[in-house]
Amino acid sequence: DVDLRDDLTIATQPPDSILVIVSAKGKQLVQSSWRERGLRINISKLPTGHHTLYLTPENIQLYAPFKNVVLEEVISPVQWEIEIDPKITVELPVSPTIIASPDDGFAVSSRVQATPAKAKLTGPRSIIKTLSFLLTEPKELNGLRNSITVPAALAVPAGMSMKVEPETVMVRIDVVPVK
Repeated sequence: DVDLRDDLTIATQPPDSILVIVSAKGKQLVQSSWRERGLRINISKLPTGHHTLYLTPENIQLYAPFKNVVLEEVISPVQWEIEIDPKITVELPVSPTIIASPDDGFAVSSRVQATPAKAKLTGPRSIIKTLSFLLTEPKELNGLRNSITVPAALAVPAGMSMKVEPETVMVRIDVVPVK
């Protein structure tokens, strides 16, 4: 977990894992569930921009501190190249990525449309400002003989801390017989 101010977000992935040395009195290391809860990286005082964060017991804590279990040292990685960005929310048009193949004697009569036609995307400004629309997850529909409305999940753009709302749209495909 990463502690950060609410108006900021990270544009780079935190380390997948962090190797640390902990100490405890008695059988606390064996008896408590301190490992299951993980670690918390505190970067709440850092401003926007690029930072080289040296990982130390001062900025990494046990997620839920346990009595008598102490984080002594960070072994690996010793630093994290981090990009902190303002968090923004924008509304972008939705572009369905559905391949609709009608059956013989039928045709798709109009452009495939999503409802709602726009979705909100929240995340790092540096990533969001490069986007002009949101795609749905690809879907292929074959042998269509009737108009159909199907749910389609929105594809969340790559990047840390991205959130899309709604997560799913309804996509309408109008099919008509060909004379």
